[in-house]
Amino acid sequence: MRAPAGTGGGNLAALRRLRTINLDHSNVTDAQLQYVEGMTGLQGLLLGDTGISDKGLAHLTGLSNLAGLYLAGTEISNEGLRHLGGLRNLWVLDVRNTSVTDEGIRHLRSMHELQNLMLTEITDAGVPHLMEMRSLKRLCVNRNQITEGKLEQLQKAMPGLTIVCSAAN
Repeated sequence: MRAPAGTGGGNLAALRRLRTINLDHSNVTDAQLQYVEGMTGLQGLLLGDTGISDKGLAHLTGLSNLAGLYLAGTEISNEGLRHLGGLRNLWVLDVRNTSVTDEGIRHLRSMHELQNLMLTEITDAGVPHLMEMRSLKRLCVNRNQITEGKLEQLQKAMPGLTIVCSAAN
């Protein structure tokens, strides 16, 4: 992601009207995410299968209108999710095939609009955190290690939740 020639890298005012940016499978870096910081009207950001890490997520904290964030296959971890807790309008979050585990889910509990969450590694320990996320409508968990009893407990606590489990990506 390069800034237009002659802008000095920081003046991207012409792009502030963008609603969605798709950088999936690109060479975008953590440092380059600084250019989306001021794009407060951004609603969708696709960063899947890039080298983005926790450091890059710090540039996303002010994107208050972001509704969809796709981070599957990135280098993010539980610590990086701390930067996302303030994204109160987020509806969809995809963190499959990352280092996010049960511990990271607790950083998402303040997301009261989150309806669709996609995770890879989750165990019974993550279920209490998920039960606090009352707005969830769809939960996709790949390679999960949640026992049948905990899945039933989650479904009973959140009867409107659709749980999709997959043994593979």
